[in-house]
Amino acid sequence: NTAIRTYSLDMLGSLGASLVAGIIVVWISVAVWRYDACHTVALLGAIAFGALPGAIVGEALIAAYNRAGFDPIYAHWPILTIGYVARFAWVGLCIVAALHRQASQSLVEQATTDGATGGAVVRHVVLPMHWPTLAAAAGLVTVLSVAELPVASMVRPPGFAPISLVIIEKFHRFEDGLLIALSLTLVAAGAIAAVFWVAAKHRQQQFTE
Repeated sequence: NTAIRTYSLDMLGSLGASLVAGIIVVWISVAVWRYDACHTVALLGAIAFGALPGAIVGEALIAAYNRAGFDPIYAHWPILTIGYVARFAWVGLCIVAALHRQASQSLVEQATTDGATGGAVVRHVVLPMHWPTLAAAAGLVTVLSVAELPVASMVRPPGFAPISLVIIEKFHRFEDGLLIALSLTLVAAGAIAAVFWVAAKHRQQQFTE
């Protein structure tokens, strides 16, 4: 109760910025679905960025946005979302690459033969077939982002405390009760995402049957 009363706004803010990052990652991944060359370049770039230490990603964000004209981004939660996207875009792109290999090419080819454009194929064939997995990708990025520490510590906006930083603070202050309670919020976020994915997958299977 104490953790919720004290840090509820930080929890919601962290979850909100992370959820936006998950949605953006999936949107980017789906947007390059039909463009193999673009998808390969984006995937390799995302993997390279994801392999970099978080501190380097944070430094890159500071160099790019800590300047005049970027205050609406750098001084507020969007800078965290951008950092999370940079750190975890590889998750969505890898999942979409796997889906692309497994996709029913007969349906895609039939839709293309019927005159559907690349965007229409994605909207009317790819998304209905794979939306539970894409939702799971967004959930995974969200959970990873909530727990992200290096980027959050380097580009933390004024007046906003990402929950990952609060957890580290409690760890150093030996406030074990709050540390356990806040850590369980990360477990709860992952559990909720997993439950929603299982429910979505089950619903899709029932629909297709």
